Parts: sequence; structure tokens; C-alpha cells
Amino acid sequence: MYTTLQANSLKQIVVRSADDLNQANISTVTGKPKRTRSKTGCLCCRMRKKKCDEQRPSCGLCTTRGIQCVYLELAQVKSRTSLQGISEDAPASSGSAEILPETSIAPMDEPIEAVLDTKVPVKLEPEHGPAEFDEFLFLSPGSKDHPAETEFPNQDYSLVPLDKQKAMQPNILVEPIDPFRLILDERGYQLVYFFHNEIIHRICISPKSCQNHFASTFTGVSYRDESVLRLLAAWGALFVDGPNSASLKSRMHEADLSLQRFYSNKVLDDQDKFNLICFHLNAAGIGVCSGDTKEWVHHHRKCGELIRGFGSTKNFLAKMNYSNSAKWVISNLHYNDVMSSESLKHGTLLTAEEYGSPFKDETDYTYGIDPLQGCMHLIFLVLCEILQSYSVLSSVRRTLNEDSKNVAHDPSIDINLLNSRRSQHYKETEKQGKRLWAKVEACKPRKNQECFIEPSQLHNHHTLFEAFRNTCKLYVLMYIRDLPPRTPEVQGVLLETFKLLDVLIECDLRAAVTKVMLLCGLACYKEMDRIELRHKFTRLQTYYKVFNVHNVRHIVEQIWIANPDGLLTIDWGETCEKMGWTVAAF
Repeated sequence: MYTTLQANSLKQIVVRSADDLNQANISTVTGKPKRTRSKTGCLCCRMRKKKCDEQRPSCGLCTTRGIQCVYLELAQVKSRTSLQGISEDAPASSGSAEILPETSIAPMDEPIEAVLDTKVPVKLEPEHGPAEFDEFLFLSPGSKDHPAETEFPNQDYSLVPLDKQKAMQPNILVEPIDPFRLILDERGYQLVYFFHNEIIHRICISPKSCQNHFASTFTGVSYRDESVLRLLAAWGALFVDGPNSASLKSRMHEADLSLQRFYSNKVLDDQDKFNLICFHLNAAGIGVCSGDTKEWVHHHRKCGELIRGFGSTKNFLAKMNYSNSAKWVISNLHYNDVMSSESLKHGTLLTAEEYGSPFKDETDYTYGIDPLQGCMHLIFLVLCEILQSYSVLSSVRRTLNEDSKNVAHDPSIDINLLNSRRSQHYKETEKQGKRLWAKVEACKPRKNQECFIEPSQLHNHHTLFEAFRNTCKLYVLMYIRDLPPRTPEVQGVLLETFKLLDVLIECDLRAAVTKVMLLCGLACYKEMDRIELRHKFTRLQTYYKVFNVHNVRHIVEQIWIANPDGLLTIDWGETCEKMGWTVAAF
């Protein structure tokens, strides 16, 4: 340390050496103490990216929020830190090194999320094509001299030419995303970026401040699987160019070719199977969001087939080292399954127990909040049970109805035996109705999921939870107990749900309400209620630009035509089947 004198004021100025500054943990840029993130804070603060005061047994933030405070043991933290240090010191390998699935504390998550969550203006111009998508996120072709630029309501981005975008984006993307340029053209590269920074937040309901397993899992796989990377570009093409665009069809075709090239003649190992599950989950999601009613379900079924190929979900998780990525793909399949019209007839691909097995430990805070299910995991498990029960009861119901119609023409049918079967069916229906209703009523959001939600957003998430509770109630009343829409029980739940929808359509959780609106549509029989639901659909389509909402609205209108007075309980899965559709209501 040395001292100089300022000639004008004769004030003493102390100039400190770089070693002194480092020792005092002071920034050489700002001259202020450096902000450091604790490596030994509680799991809740670390997942929420908050600074923990490390008070024990419960830190200040967890005490304020009334949640359980969980600390990793010091030995675990030191072990993880040493592993990260080894990883950072190791030389970077060239070529396409295999990346294993992330574990719950995998070092892969942080750099990917740090890059992909970096917010810069995202601007793309759609490729020129048919100007027929005015109800989607699409632009009609602009003049060649003056490319179209469109501002969307309630969004902080617009779509402009790529050369302008390149000038606006910082170089932070060059290092981690650069391998993508070896595979994708410039527009494909930008579409992937658009997917990560805009689309992912439009179709997910988890807070932006939390790790998004949708983004991190599929990004991790895309580094080692070209077909998944090309599907991420297809996501971007869907939302920028439209569901019928040549751009989307081309990207999907390229992804299919990559899949065939890499896997057609290969003996699949566990890593390959995991990559394929991710491919089919993405392909199914793109299909549903584009309004497809036929092809997406083949990808959906393939996911179930691949996971069942491991023997059980427990075996699958063990093979994948119980990583958050493995838990996410099960959760994603679960979400698609309970939304699918196929599940009404055949039941879900996996049982509620299998879907719930990765999340049984309510003291585990390492997974965080789910991108699609939010804090509604328990209510989705009950919905899975309802669909499974209905698939069995409806099959028996159809057989009994058919035999009852034929009894007058077929003397071989024993009426006493038929009545005995009917009586047994009614008792089973009542039993299942009571059991499932009690489960619906007992459901609560899990603390290890809702603790990651900001207090200002918690009310909306609880509102969404109640909306899905009511959705389950409508299923139990109309599908399990076989009550028609015009009964007081059904109408009471419908009117409660209308109030909840008014809140949800106007907030950031609107991506999850399509299923709720479908069940409300089944329950509407008065013209005033149908007019109100049409108005809600119009408002939703103004904000939530996913073409599948049009399909769900069309299904509701068809059910209203078939059931004008609300005297019948219409199976919306059968309505889809008559039209040759298979629909997922999200």
C-alpha cells in the first residue's frame, strides 16, 4: 500500500493494490464489495436464486413463507464443488462427446439456463407463405422493400428481419450455442433461440425465475441428438410461420430424416431410448399446438412404449440416474395423457401410481416446479385415476345398454342375469364416485412445488388449482356418476368455474385453461351460459395463440348440437372419434 497527496485539496487518497482488493473481496470495477452467492444456503433459496441468510433450523425466507427449510449436508456441498472444479479444469474435448442425462445436481443445468434465460429482444420475420393464419401468431407477407414488422399485444418482442436482429444480440450466445451452427442454417439457429426465449414462456406456466425443465432437458439432448435440435427449430417455425407453412413442414421433415439416419439400423442403448422419448414428446407437442388431430398421437403412444420398455418407471428412473430430466419426461407424458381424448376410451398409457412415483417424496425440493403442471401434480394424478375408472365403467355401461336394447329381440338373454349385472354396475359406479370425489376434495398443492412461486403469483396458481379441482368434479359427476349437465350439482360447479376462468384468462397461466373450458362446455346447456363460454374462448384465443384451441372449441360446439337441452352426458372422446380426430385439450 502507498499514499499520494492530491495537490488541490491536500486530501489523503489511499490507493490499494490488486492483491489487497482481492483479499478484501472488493470489485476492481465498482470499488464495492462483491456480491457472492452462498454455496451452503438452503435448497429453496438456491432453487429460487435468492441469497440465503443461512439461519438454522429455518432461514429467514423459509420462515416468512412458512415452508420447510432444507439444507444439503456440508459433505455433499464440498463433494459437488470439487466435482465442478474438476470439470472446469478439464480441457474441452473436440468433436461430439456423449453427454449423459442430467442428475438432480448436474452441472449441465446452470450454464444452459444462464444462457437461455438471458433476455434480449427476440425478433424474427416469418418466411413468405400463405397469408391465412390471422388468428395465430402469424404475419401476412410484407412488401419486399418494406419487410413486415408486427407488434403483438402484451408482448415485448416483434418480428423483424434477421439482419437487424443479429446487430441487436450480444455475443453471449456464441460460445454455448455455436455447435448448433454446424447443423442448422442461420434461420434455424434463430428459430431455436426464439423457442427458448419466447415460445417456452408462452406454453409453460412455471415462473421465469425458476429452472424450466422443458427448456433445459430438451436443450441438453439437442447437443447430442440432431433430430431433437431440428424439432426445436420446428417449434420456432410453428409460432413464427404458422401451422401450415412450408417452413414448419420442412423443419419436421429434416427432423424425421435425422431420426432415421441415426437410429434406423442401430441397437439402442438406454441413452438412445431417452433421446427418442424426448424426440417423440417434442413431435407430439408440436403436433397438438399446430392443430393436428391425427399424427401427434402416434408420437404420444411411442413415448409410452419406450418407457414401458424399461419394465417400469422405477427402472427407467434408475437407468437415468434419477435425474430431473427423467422425471420431467414422465411428467410431460402424464400431462399429455390426461389431456388426450384417447384416454377416455382406453385409459392412460401409464397408471397414476407410475406417474406419481418420481414425485412421492414431499420433502424433495430439488425438482422445483413443473413447467406444465405447475403445483397441480396431485390433482393431475387424481384426474388420471378418474380417466382410468371411466374407461372401465363406460365399457361395462355400453355393454349393458346394448344388451338392454336387444333383450326384446333375443330370447337367449337371461333378464334376471342382466338385472343382476346392472345392479352390480350401479353399486360400483356409486362406490367409484364416492372414492374419487373424496380424493378430489382432499387434494392440496404440494409445499415443495408452490414454494418456488412468487407471493404475488401464488393466488393465480391457487386459482388454477381450484379450476382443475372443479374439472375433476365435473368428470366425476357427468362421466363416473353419469349425471346429465342440467342437474343442480353440475350447474353449481360450472358457475363456480366460470368465475375462476375470468381470472385465469387474463393472467400468465392461460396456457393451462383449455381443458377446463372443454369440461365447462360439456356442462353448458343454457343459451346464456353457452354465449358466455363462447366469449371466454374468444378472449383466450386473443392471448393464447395455439391453433389447438380452435379444435377444442369446435368439439364443444358439436356437443351442443348433439345435446341441445342438456339431457344427455356426451363423451367428448366419442365426439372426436366420430370426426376421425384424436385431440389433446391443451
